[in-house]
Amino acid sequence: MLFSTPVFGQNRKLDSLNTSLNQATHDSIRLRLLLNLSAECLIKDNLKYAEPAVKLADKLLLSATNQDQRKNLIRQKIMAYEFISVYYERTERAGSANHFKILEKILQLNEERKDTLGITNSIIAFSEYYYRNGDIIKQLQTLQNGLSKWEQANYKIGMAKFIAQIGFLYANQGDTTSAINYLEKGLELEKSIGNQERISKGYYLTGLLYSTLNYHQKAIYYYNEAINRYTKLNAPAPLPEIYLKLGEAYQSINNYTKAQEAYDTGFEIAQNIKDPRVMFLITLAKGTADEKMGNYKKAIQQHLVNYTTALKLRENYYAVWLASHALSVDHFKAGEYSKAKLYSNEALSTIKDKGTANDILSSVKLAYQIDSAMHNNEGAHLNYREYIKLRDQLNGEEVKKAAIRGQFQFQLENQKQQSKLEQERKDQLNQKENQYKNRIILAISLGLIVVLVLVGFVYRGLQQNKQINKELVYKNNLIEKQKNLVEEKHKEITDSINYAERIQSSFLASKEELDEQLNDYFVYFKPKDVVSGDFYWCHSIKTQQQNKFYLLAADSTGHGVPGAIMSLLNITSVEKAIEVHSEPADILNHTRKTIINRLKKDGSGDGGKDGMDCSLMVFDKTNNELKIAAANNPVWIIRDRNLVEIKPDRMPVGKSDKEHVAFTEQIYQLKPGDAVYALTDGFPDQFGGPDGKKFKSKKLKEVLISIAHLPMAQQKTAIEKTFTSWMDELDQVDDVLVIGIRV
Repeated sequence: MLFSTPVFGQNRKLDSLNTSLNQATHDSIRLRLLLNLSAECLIKDNLKYAEPAVKLADKLLLSATNQDQRKNLIRQKIMAYEFISVYYERTERAGSANHFKILEKILQLNEERKDTLGITNSIIAFSEYYYRNGDIIKQLQTLQNGLSKWEQANYKIGMAKFIAQIGFLYANQGDTTSAINYLEKGLELEKSIGNQERISKGYYLTGLLYSTLNYHQKAIYYYNEAINRYTKLNAPAPLPEIYLKLGEAYQSINNYTKAQEAYDTGFEIAQNIKDPRVMFLITLAKGTADEKMGNYKKAIQQHLVNYTTALKLRENYYAVWLASHALSVDHFKAGEYSKAKLYSNEALSTIKDKGTANDILSSVKLAYQIDSAMHNNEGAHLNYREYIKLRDQLNGEEVKKAAIRGQFQFQLENQKQQSKLEQERKDQLNQKENQYKNRIILAISLGLIVVLVLVGFVYRGLQQNKQINKELVYKNNLIEKQKNLVEEKHKEITDSINYAERIQSSFLASKEELDEQLNDYFVYFKPKDVVSGDFYWCHSIKTQQQNKFYLLAADSTGHGVPGAIMSLLNITSVEKAIEVHSEPADILNHTRKTIINRLKKDGSGDGGKDGMDCSLMVFDKTNNELKIAAANNPVWIIRDRNLVEIKPDRMPVGKSDKEHVAFTEQIYQLKPGDAVYALTDGFPDQFGGPDGKKFKSKKLKEVLISIAHLPMAQQKTAIEKTFTSWMDELDQVDDVLVIGIRV
């Protein structure tokens, strides 16, 4: 963590504390000094002071008779264990048995003290332990158990903490709806508690969540609410960090003026309350904003301040890396390659073997770019090879994370399904019991009147028999006429739909176009009805300078005839966009505007919320690159039995609350033999199998990985058999589209 290690001058403080410890004669004073030393020392030295502190606290507890004295000693013992916990967390691998044991001891001591807030924090610490081990289900269960515990005790502060933690867990797993529901529920709970400082923090946390979800306008609203509330409370300590986050949110929507105002205000408050950590971060953010605006001189000035500050820190490699990397970027953008190279070398040597994979990747990529600009071919080649190696490793980690997220969603869905089935079972039992009671009552009632009714029916039947025979003849004739009319109308409708299908097919990518552009591919296209909301479309550009092939796999709103009509609007909108744009993200942005404008007068209350989910792929054959812009639908790439998921933007191509957010563009370097897959949600959402459940994306990924080595024609056969077998006798629920391409 930034500024978590001592600065020069604190060596003298450690020496002074050690001297006092050696001279102390009373155990209670020695315990306090050991805890102070644990707080001041480097993390690697935590055990040196914290373990003796635990033993000394145990010794003092044996002779303690006063209840308040015992509670204070247990509190000090917890503090010592927390320093030991940090040591094991930072120095041992995830899943450390030592770390788990320490967390258990801290929880036991908090329960002994009946410290509700301490128990809450201990349970959250366990959830974080499971998160680091990748056990998301266990993490969620731990937080839900904690929430249930405090719901039963009506401890609202603990409930609010767990609700916030669960909200951020769902955000990290991509479940936006659940995340927002939990955070807003937590904020309402804080309001009911009535503690104004906690309410202010609730607004700040909600802003952080919306920033995590890239809903920057909403984040700005909540940050400003938190600022206003903390200001009224005359509580300045949290304000600098909130202003920093506010500035970052404004910067994300390219409002640099507002961003700089927020940074300046936050810096002034941080300076007044002497918060060097946030001062450092704000200066870094201000410099980055200047760099984004092209004010490279100002950016260099800001980041030089950071660099000077970072060099004063002892063993804080991350602060040095942040500053030197930022300076390297500034000089590189300014065309000052020699200085950029100087700071790049320092950033690389600082972060190597210490930082996260993403940080190291950023430094290596920048070093490669600088060497290329300086025509240092050997250095550029070495750094590029290292960049590719690190990028592939990171992609592998992303695949693992995606698998964990998939498992989480699968297990969570399974839990929901089990709860639903259990409730349905109870409802059926209650229904059967009520039916049984009703039948008994009905049987008794019928027994009393059955004789009278029988006599009446016999007599009435004799009288009506002649009349019925006459009516039957008339009704049979009428039914025959209606049957003929229905068959005639059915034929007219069927002919119309078949004709619509021929029209829609003319808009789709033709086999001739696909055969010309692709060597080995398949298209598995299975509409739910004759016509479809799903569609696939292609376009190519071939000149002396470029050779590009555009392929779109899309799912329009609706299926059947409405979906087919929507697909034609979507296709024509894309064709209009590609006349003026060549990059996939720009094409989707332009298409979205066209669709919204065309549907705004459709007569609905929402003003036309139709559109499409899609993935637009651009194969750059000259550079062997794949550029992707995607709306809700992913693209999967399988190489050597490893699947990489190119995640989509979580918004449709159409009217939504994110319609002003630009689509992002992702680039993937292709290799011969890569298998690229685009799909809609029809296959994963199909119900079937022995339990009548959805097929799910996770299972489809496993199928594709198992067959990716086969020729594409054989893959299509395998996919078709899998879908048919899974669906069995159930109805198809949606249009299905899966496209596979061998590079």
